[in-house]
Amino acid sequence: MDIDEHQLRSTVAKTAQALRAAGVSFALGGGCAVYAHGGPVSEHDVDIFLTERDVTAARHALVEAGMRAAEAPHDWLAKAYDGPCLV
Repeated sequence: MDIDEHQLRSTVAKTAQALRAAGVSFALGGGCAVYAHGGPVSEHDVDIFLTERDVTAARHALVEAGMRAAEAPHDWLAKAYDGPCLV
């Protein structure tokens, strides 16, 4: 599902605010990082990189911010949804 630019920017801001408030260190990656440096807008997700020890705190922070946690197919991957936008 393609996400419009407004939704994507809103999700990036919401994610960053929630993680910062929870004291979780993170890095923006993937298509959003490319977009931040002048590339094309990402069409479907927000990639966030963090340490394994912060996964539980990050998931909790995103759920507290109104996102929905989702099962991930791999143990090294965590997912949440902000409406239609995957984080």
